[in-house]
Amino acid sequence: MYKQIKNKYANMLAVILSIAIVFGSFSFPLVPTASAAGPLPAPQNVRVTGVTHTSITLQWDQVAGVDQNGGYHVWNSNGVWAGWTSAPTMTLEGLSPNTTYSFYVTAISETNDRSAIVTATTGAVPSVPQVSSVSVPANGTYSSRQDLDFAVNFDQAVYVDQANGTPTISLVIGIKTVRADYVSGSGSSALQFRYTVQRGDSDLNGITVGALVLNGGTIKNSGNMDASLTLNSVGSTAGVLVNAPVDAATVSTDSVTNVTSTSADVGGDVTNDGGAVVTERGIVYSASSNPTIADTKVIVAGTTGKYTSNLTGLTAETTYHVRAFATNSVGTSYGNDVSFTTLASTPPTATVIGMSLDKHTGTIQVGDTLTVVATATMSDATTQDVTSLMTWTVDDPSKVAIHNGVITALQSGTVKVQATYSGDSVISDYINLTITNPASSNGNNSSNSSTPSIPVTSVTVNSVTDSVYKGSTLSLVAVVLPKSATNSLVVWSVKPDTGMATISPSGLLTGVANGTVTVVATSTDGTQIHGSKVITVEEPPASASPIFTTVVNIAKVISEITKKLEDNKGVAVDFNDTDSHWANQTVKLFTKLGVVKGYEDGSFRPNDSITRGEFAAVIDRVFGLTGSASTELSDVKGHWAEEAIIALSSTGVISGYPDGTFKPDRPITRAEIISIISKLVVLKPTPSQDIFKDIDGIWNQDQIKAAASTGLVKGQDRFAPQSHATRAEALTMVLHALELDPSLKSLFEQ
Repeated sequence: MYKQIKNKYANMLAVILSIAIVFGSFSFPLVPTASAAGPLPAPQNVRVTGVTHTSITLQWDQVAGVDQNGGYHVWNSNGVWAGWTSAPTMTLEGLSPNTTYSFYVTAISETNDRSAIVTATTGAVPSVPQVSSVSVPANGTYSSRQDLDFAVNFDQAVYVDQANGTPTISLVIGIKTVRADYVSGSGSSALQFRYTVQRGDSDLNGITVGALVLNGGTIKNSGNMDASLTLNSVGSTAGVLVNAPVDAATVSTDSVTNVTSTSADVGGDVTNDGGAVVTERGIVYSASSNPTIADTKVIVAGTTGKYTSNLTGLTAETTYHVRAFATNSVGTSYGNDVSFTTLASTPPTATVIGMSLDKHTGTIQVGDTLTVVATATMSDATTQDVTSLMTWTVDDPSKVAIHNGVITALQSGTVKVQATYSGDSVISDYINLTITNPASSNGNNSSNSSTPSIPVTSVTVNSVTDSVYKGSTLSLVAVVLPKSATNSLVVWSVKPDTGMATISPSGLLTGVANGTVTVVATSTDGTQIHGSKVITVEEPPASASPIFTTVVNIAKVISEITKKLEDNKGVAVDFNDTDSHWANQTVKLFTKLGVVKGYEDGSFRPNDSITRGEFAAVIDRVFGLTGSASTELSDVKGHWAEEAIIALSSTGVISGYPDGTFKPDRPITRAEIISIISKLVVLKPTPSQDIFKDIDGIWNQDQIKAAASTGLVKGQDRFAPQSHATRAEALTMVLHALELDPSLKSLFEQ
């Protein structure tokens, strides 16, 4: 009977196993079977690595021979299977809070040897973090820039996220509400907050702690639960006092500059606001010392730092007192008293309202010259020669050359020469010229009708050398044959090859750029016979140091000056008020150069003052600076010297005033002239000999000292930096600058 039953159940078991085998070959088993590796040892070093209120995480050492198809079983200590994992770690979830659990681990093998049992207790159900207490600063009186530190203590560790904002504690200090910002403590149970006392904070009755505010930030526990923001058990702050009073602002007065008969520039510097906002600052002035805001007041926008104001509407030859001031909640404070005296009034400068040429038609022969004078009608009903201020253009440059109103005929034909004045308005006038060849033997010249014309047969160009230094000159001579030619005049021209040069009507060549040029002399008798010579322009030997700054093209300056002096050789310059003047020769030189002109009454007025616009024109005509076509200076558009001022402004030679103006009609001071020349000449600082006793405190006293050492200015004891420069003084300083170049000095001495 037993045997029958045994066989029956054996057959049933075989069927079940067969089914399991069949299904096992087509699906994955829920629990892996023993590893093919055979018996494996029990896992070692089983340990608890994490506990929450519903989970326990176990970890153990990897057992050699366990693969991903095998793995490990985790069991309760009473032998109940708890789970399977292929890695040597597992988190058991869904556990009860505050409950102790014991587990062991086996590696899946034939033996399933057990590890040691490990025990852990799940945590309690997490609760909302609560503030248990707030620690406050120690009792005492706190002043400006001292810290008030607070500690908010929670009943559990909390975490602060500041990605979207920083939590703060509001504080009431006197009548002000301020914030103590969170500074540290995330991950612990104590968060630190801090407020730094500012000037103006005051509370002698004890500060008050307000609410904890998130401001977009978060405070959470490890279970991601938001903390309660209620502040419990806040320490007493009755003895936490604050006393940080505000002071008056600190301000100083700068020196007065750019004084005229009706205006002056003065500034101040608010170096400390006293701990309160400066609500107003500026300049006060009057004819009495120590002016206040009850006197004339000029407000300048801003709070702290340096500032400048232009005082206008002043009375000529009057002494004024000025002080900078600044006002905050404490009151108004003042800088030191500075006095100055306005200059004597000057008559307004006349402007050009009309212009005309003295000729409108003319006939000249090739090789001859014709001088055209441009006369301006001024707003004060006077007239002035403005020939040197004209821009000259010609419709056929191959037929004539023109410079400062002197027209040289080059080739027969007809041309139209136009002169344009650009000042308050653009004014143009013109002259139509007919250019003829010299009379020939065909009877066109009645005075020579009985004498046969002898034409030029050859022209040869000679010079003492075949090279010239850049910026230097070389004289060339044209040998015209036959010597008995009726017209032996030639016209000089230069064809640039790899170099560049200019040549005067008399054959004086000036090197401009390194390389070779071809100098051509062409007959003017109508035969067009010409001769030529190749000249090499070379770099001059390097000097020990530069004389002029990089804004000056000294080679171009030398070339232009040489040409102008050659063109005006033998021209008499006579003024009725300069023969006995100390600057007579200087005035004549700059007049020949076309830099200055005299007045209609035949005078030059060397002792009259020169304006800033007039001096800018002098510098532009002498140095020929090339700049942009516009400027940010607000008061030069339409001025007669606009083009010169723009050239100097765009090259950095002048900069104007802080208010964006240039004031071209204001007389220029001797100090301002030195400032401009220092942008053109390399002034080498030398040990000061203090030859001038009146430049201490002058804004550019170092430039004046360097100019004296260089020889630009001379004097004994006094320089008078704020005095208006005269026309003669201005030209003399420019001449001294030019004479620093040896070749120019030699040229002027000829």
